[in-house]
Amino acid sequence: MRLGFTLLIIFIFNCFAPNAQQDTVNYRPGSFGLILGTFGAGVNIELKIDEKEGRFYNATFIRLFGGVGSIGMGEYYYFGGAWEIIYGQKNHHFEMSYGASISYDIGSDQLWPLPVVNWGYRYKNPNSIFYFRTGLGSPEVIYIGIGFGIGNNVKNKIKDWEDYEW
Repeated sequence: MRLGFTLLIIFIFNCFAPNAQQDTVNYRPGSFGLILGTFGAGVNIELKIDEKEGRFYNATFIRLFGGVGSIGMGEYYYFGGAWEIIYGQKNHHFEMSYGASISYDIGSDQLWPLPVVNWGYRYKNPNSIFYFRTGLGSPEVIYIGIGFGIGNNVKNKIKDWEDYEW
């Protein structure tokens, strides 16, 4: 319980820390997140494909996810993948993803294919590895999630190399 509370406090301070030096977000090559939806809970793994800077920030990810849920008296497992696009400025981003998932109904022992369509909001402080996301979509319906970036941001290291005086 203490660990969870401590992580929540660190996450909140990281999200709202002043961003004095950096306006672009610079997402990490991958991220891991937990998501809580209307009918279930699951995990996300995102792998960055592309990142563009300009007046508006744009990044593209492949998102792999899985979880467990319950509708009425039935329980199910789901897993799938989606193409995710994040668009915005500084801390505030619009995210949308499209893909496919498979749902396994435990009671009837059947597989059901489901489309994945999500539209939501993502908050990511440029100086933090943590993010917060919320929105509407399938398979989670209404969702809220937190996560953190994994891996080194190679782009920042290359910029540092260019600034170095050989």
